Amino acid sequence: MSITASKLAAAVVPGHAATLRAVATRLQAIACPYEAALALADAGDLDPAYRMLRAYGATTARAQVAARMRTAGRPIPRRARIPIEGGGLTETERSVCRLVAAGATNHAIAIQLNIGPRTVEWHLTRIYQRTGRRGRTALATWWTQQEAADGNGAPAAG
Repeated sequence: MSITASKLAAAVVPGHAATLRAVATRLQAIACPYEAALALADAGDLDPAYRMLRAYGATTARAQVAARMRTAGRPIPRRARIPIEGGGLTETERSVCRLVAAGATNHAIAIQLNIGPRTVEWHLTRIYQRTGRRGRTALATWWTQQEAADGNGAPAAG
């Protein structure tokens, strides 16, 4: 007899963290990641639940877990900023470089990328650190040279 995810989750009394963790493990094993994340959240394991819900794309449930985390005074887990090839720049940093090379202002970059102007400044600071460049003109020159050398819009390392 096959047990469904909803029957498995309904059989647990809320508040029993160890049982809920076991249910979450079982739900993962039967390919029910959403329900597993909810079981973890009910067990009080908010960080892993939040990460699982984010990976699954469950925005409403993730927002509810985030609200519980804020109420408990816990930080919301952030996505890892994984550098990509091309000088160790993230995709967003590369977009900022591309727009700087095109002559865009911080305000224009912020609008284009749907981020705040201070976030653009932060990205530029990181880009300057990572590339060893000082200033927009030097960055634009470097980016243009890297794009030309690579030929596909991604700068070569270096």
